[in-house]
Amino acid sequence: MSIENLTARWLAEPKDPEKVVIYSEQGNLTYLSLQQQVCQLAGAFETMKLLENERVIIAMDDSSALYISFLASVACGAIPIVVNPKLSKENLTFIINDSQASLLISKQDDVIQFHFYHNMKLSKTISLDDLLSFGVLNWNNYHYKQEDDIAFMQYTSGTTGSPKGVMHSSKNALSSVRFFAKDVLHANSADRFYSLAKSFFGYGLGNSLFFPLECGASVVLDADWPSPNRVLENLLRYRPSVFFGVPAMYQALLSNKSTKEAFASVRATVSAGASLPEKLFTSWEAEFNTPILDGLGSTELCHIFCSQKSDSAQAGSLGKALQEYDIEIRDQQGNVVPNDVCGNMWVKGPSLSLGYWQNPSATEIKFQSGWYNTGDLATRDKRGCIYFKGRSDDLFKVNGRWVIPCDIEKGLLSEFSSVIELAIVPVLDENGLTKAALFIVTNDNNVSSLLSDINNWCQMNLSNYQRPLHIKVLSTLPRNDNGKVIRKLLSLELDGVV
Repeated sequence: MSIENLTARWLAEPKDPEKVVIYSEQGNLTYLSLQQQVCQLAGAFETMKLLENERVIIAMDDSSALYISFLASVACGAIPIVVNPKLSKENLTFIINDSQASLLISKQDDVIQFHFYHNMKLSKTISLDDLLSFGVLNWNNYHYKQEDDIAFMQYTSGTTGSPKGVMHSSKNALSSVRFFAKDVLHANSADRFYSLAKSFFGYGLGNSLFFPLECGASVVLDADWPSPNRVLENLLRYRPSVFFGVPAMYQALLSNKSTKEAFASVRATVSAGASLPEKLFTSWEAEFNTPILDGLGSTELCHIFCSQKSDSAQAGSLGKALQEYDIEIRDQQGNVVPNDVCGNMWVKGPSLSLGYWQNPSATEIKFQSGWYNTGDLATRDKRGCIYFKGRSDDLFKVNGRWVIPCDIEKGLLSEFSSVIELAIVPVLDENGLTKAALFIVTNDNNVSSLLSDINNWCQMNLSNYQRPLHIKVLSTLPRNDNGKVIRKLLSLELDGVV
């Protein structure tokens, strides 16, 4: 088994030192400058006695500082964990304690601060400028590990319980580059990546850090949360060639007059994180003559493991498992089901996590014999194409029959372009029986007419047990710190139903 240090692999001897690796509003950074700053910080970490395999939590917006902190941690053998800088104090404290972190890096009042912990208690806080005074530019004491050792961690979103630390190796990161970035996207050193998903998501960390560095390419980093205007501004300013988005943003951009010019430099568009409506896929391809490549990934697989390809993409499908990955659709007893039958999706592949940090019971449940239970529902057709049917946790029964919210939601999104997002959840009627309820967010000013149209569509297209008992308009859907919709809270929103 080979030994590896990702930072040394990418920066010890950069192939093109003067090439810009990071484009950002705060200033561009070359490979040489990145190497020097990473080595200086790694040297400072070493002086501060940050030991191999100690956990480092990085709670910052996407920026050069996040990049440098992550790579410096890896360089000296520590285990970086990128988390949402907007985490609640409760959730951040949980992750600090659960990971038994030795260092928390955060930004407060425009000052990057390093909070060192000893025996689970804060022992010292020092600013970046002061810390760097302990480092040296020519540091090169890289700590090499076996390729299957823990190199970095990520935390799950915690939608179904407390967040869990997902352990990943350098092999996992490199596999996501090889089998998705290179095999599917044909990424190379000429590319410039731009990801709307932030680095605290597995999707974003691969897009913005692993892909550009392994390919010797460049990346656009934006600390701000993406809005349509901000995204268009970045596209026009930095001219990326590979764009990673989410369905809601593609929908918002579709009707903007500036979008066509903004995407002139983009050769590949990717979507993940939510179901891509068939109507959106079709409309985008007709307008821009290029498909949105829909993919499915998970924190436990490091990145996308199932994706469409540009020469075979079709509306409604997630494409096929990536090369070297396998997907099985199983029933509740663990048996593989026939084609076109809905079941639980299990996956195995070279980027599969090492398991959950200090949580053997959860690891045993989700990771079995080299396979991972994604918690997703899907079908497979005779060609091997996968069709997403939602999360198994989202299913509920009405009158003894299963309601699959994802199918209904995709139908409504395809039919009503003014609906920005929506969710079907179970509620109890006046007799205590489970029924469906629909919650929507819309930009339509004529809400009464929209609700009437939606109700008519449901009457025409849904069976009785699928039809929502209530339809309510919200300004936004409730979400956790990582932006995932908390469906359980929606059942509490029924006061004043429209």
